Amino acid sequence: MRFLLSGVILLGLSFPYIIQFIIYDYQMFVILVLKNIISGNLSSISSFMAFAAIIAYAFRIKQGPGSLQDSLIITTLTMPVVFPSLVMIGIIISQGGQISSEYFRAASDLYLVGITSLVIALPFIGIINQWYNGLKSRGSPFSQIVATMIIFSLINFVFISASFSEEITLASEQLKIHGVNIILDGIFALQLVLNNILQTGNPVIPQNITANVRPYFSPIIGGTVFGISSAFYLYFRLYRKYSEDEKSINSLTKKSPLLKLDNLGHISRIIMVGIIINFIIIIGASFFIEAMDLILKSTVLFLMFLFMIGIVSEKTIKRSGL
Repeated sequence: MRFLLSGVILLGLSFPYIIQFIIYDYQMFVILVLKNIISGNLSSISSFMAFAAIIAYAFRIKQGPGSLQDSLIITTLTMPVVFPSLVMIGIIISQGGQISSEYFRAASDLYLVGITSLVIALPFIGIINQWYNGLKSRGSPFSQIVATMIIFSLINFVFISASFSEEITLASEQLKIHGVNIILDGIFALQLVLNNILQTGNPVIPQNITANVRPYFSPIIGGTVFGISSAFYLYFRLYRKYSEDEKSINSLTKKSPLLKLDNLGHISRIIMVGIIINFIIIIGASFFIEAMDLILKSTVLFLMFLFMIGIVSEKTIKRSGL
């Protein structure tokens, strides 16, 4: 029962990037990498090593830590970007230090294909890690929530940086253009963060970003499912830790219940009161303020504040014995 419940909650946590998989037709990028692997050209090695990293990580999850498992992961993750450098070194040595521009172009193409294949494979590695740690209750409870955000961002980044051109038929050529966009978009993202920190002007937006950006299917639906799942996941992880500590202290042999109704009752009362007050504030403020956006922001902040006050008061009452 606990395993099934954990799976349902993790499915809710994964809801945002699962929807993005479907909306963005992420399988197209996977098929593109597989086509390049089957083509058998030089860049197919980089694509193969990038996707082999998924298998290597799953193998480590199954077998546990070890020198072989770690070596496979390091090799498969680094080869897509290290292999072009090794090729260039070998060419320079074999050519006696004289190398033409064609060799540089071939190495750069190899590097771009490797970067693209690796970025496309990274969300799958993140999913394996998230689900394994979630089902096994490993790591910090908040790490699973952060993992969803990272995977979601990676999927969006892959799609935004994609090159959709019907004139290009070779998989390697599409991956190379995609790789250029990934590098440019990555530089743009870093510049945007730095400029926001330094309060300077925003950098020029790359054309592929403006062409590929799509609105998220529904922030309300996705955010609600993700938020509720996150709340339940945090509750079960934290309550499980609490029940295990309580069991070890009191040397209890009786199995702890899956839900502690007293705690759920406290939380539900706080939420219900917060919703009622929040609703009253919205209705009352709407008569005086016409800016609904300002009303919603203020009431959401107030609801969060009320929720925290309620939790603190419950802890205080429990400790004082009232």
